[in-house]
Amino acid sequence: MSYADDNDPDGRLNGPADLRQRLHRAFKDSSMKLEGERLNRPRDFGTMRAIVEGHRMRMWEAQEVYKQEYATRVELRMRELIDQRGKKTLDHRHPQGIADRFNASDLRRQAERDVRHDHEKHLARLRRQREEDMRGFLHGVARKDAIQGKAKDGFTRAVDRRKGMERRTSDQARARPKQRSRKRD
Repeated sequence: MSYADDNDPDGRLNGPADLRQRLHRAFKDSSMKLEGERLNRPRDFGTMRAIVEGHRMRMWEAQEVYKQEYATRVELRMRELIDQRGKKTLDHRHPQGIADRFNASDLRRQAERDVRHDHEKHLARLRRQREEDMRGFLHGVARKDAIQGKAKDGFTRAVDRRKGMERRTSDQARARPKQRSRKRD
């Protein structure tokens, strides 16, 4: 699985925090894969594959929508920022006659940062949802396996058709010492 397209379209790292996040995600993915290797029923493999593919498609769709609507989102965010900064308030920061520091390039950079940040939050939500779905599925499979094993053991004990001493296992025979018959004189 490639993490190059998660943050930056060029695949560049955006700092130590980005590297830490990627390592953390890689570790989580590998541990989920290890847990997934414990599956032993074809139905479970199919369910797990459906969960993984469904989340992979959601991530791909989110990336595609982000790429297609990036310019529109930036423009909308710029309008919001302009509206926020252009509101009439009782806070008069600039004295009369001095120009305010309204800079369009600063607004664009802030809008682009906000759009990227919102996209990252959306991707993080999708990743958390995938982890929760996988964890829930694997927990359910482990619980079924544990119940199935206990039921099988109980059934085996219940249908044991050996008689008396033959039914006892070697552990039970060792645990109970044999009684000696006493001779009476």
